[in-house]
Amino acid sequence: MCIPYGNNQSVGHYVQSDDAKIYYEIYGKGSPIVVLHGGIVGSPLEMGQLIDSLSQKHQVISISTRGHGRSEMGNKIPSYVQKAKDESAVLEKVTKEKVTIVGFSDGAYTGYFFC
Repeated sequence: MCIPYGNNQSVGHYVQSDDAKIYYEIYGKGSPIVVLHGGIVGSPLEMGQLIDSLSQKHQVISISTRGHGRSEMGNKIPSYVQKAKDESAVLEKVTKEKVTIVGFSDGAYTGYFFC
């Protein structure tokens, strides 16, 4: 079965972050890992094999960054700092635990700015 990562309404959720609704999906159970896709035309779909693997032993929180996939663009400049704030808004809703962040390209830069 092919999972439509980034557009899986059965596990998808939204959170309001400043002026935009940010979309995220949750897979698996265990210690939380955030998976962040790359930029330009990136989406959680490109992280599918990683999500499949990690969700066997972890709770995987896959976030569509601002302006990508089902997340709104809003009016804020989509800087790495803003994307990290969006990530923080998701995590405030999902977990109080410390998380591991795995990012590809823009996702790695966003993770760097997360505190």
